Amino acid sequence: MHASSDAIILVNWNGKVIEANSKAEKLFGYTGEEFMGLDYVQLHPGDAWQRMLRAIDNESDVAYQPLEDITVLTKEDNPIPVDISWTVLSHLGRPIMQVLFHDMAERKRAETALRESESRYRTCSRIRARPCSCSIRTALSCCQRAI
Repeated sequence: MHASSDAIILVNWNGKVIEANSKAEKLFGYTGEEFMGLDYVQLHPGDAWQRMLRAIDNESDVAYQPLEDITVLTKEDNPIPVDISWTVLSHLGRPIMQVLFHDMAERKRAETALRESESRYRTCSRIRARPCSCSIRTALSCCQRAI
């Protein structure tokens, strides 16, 4: 758990955090002590916790399928896009949920940068495709202003 590259928290069946790794502390901004007893819904105010419990109660095949493109909240209420996967474990004879959070923020930033770059390229290509009698320097200047 502590060697994982993803944030991991252990949650009891009442939805209380009982342990978190250092990646979870970094992702969410809570200390290990602050995590203890924290309600899972404070990390994810949506319905993910209830969806996971329903899937497990129904013994559904989707019980362990990841929840993709979910937003969780940091201690400062900053949203972070993550993919969530989970599994049920036994701890001291009781079931607990091990929840893994894969931070998708960097991928989202890269996707946004790529879309913006593609948009600038298309704009520049349209400008350069227009027939004109201006010099190359003027055309490049027009292209840079469009970007």
